[in-house]
Amino acid sequence: MEESARGICSRPFVGVREGTVVAFVLLDFPPLTHTDTLVLYEIFVDPLERGKGIGTALIEAVERLARSNGYSRVALSPVPLDEATYQEGLTRWYESLGYEVNECGELFKVLP
Repeated sequence: MEESARGICSRPFVGVREGTVVAFVLLDFPPLTHTDTLVLYEIFVDPLERGKGIGTALIEAVERLARSNGYSRVALSPVPLDEATYQEGLTRWYESLGYEVNECGELFKVLP
């Protein structure tokens, strides 16, 4: 885990299938004394592996990790990392997982 000057620790996680990395997420863990929100900074699933539930499983794992570390929300600003993904489709995918769009266009989810 790497800590920034703001006290935020960033940590990468990878998804592996049959010994090959097929996905990754990068999370920012701000100090709980400043916020109750874990930030999902990046998520990427190999285009050949999309549609197999890997992204959904990663989001569910991020939410479990957030809860287990004392966060009550997950926030993100969806930006496609490749040309095969469209902004509208990406936003709809997050909304299908229970994320809501706030007034700044960011997505968030209050964890149960």
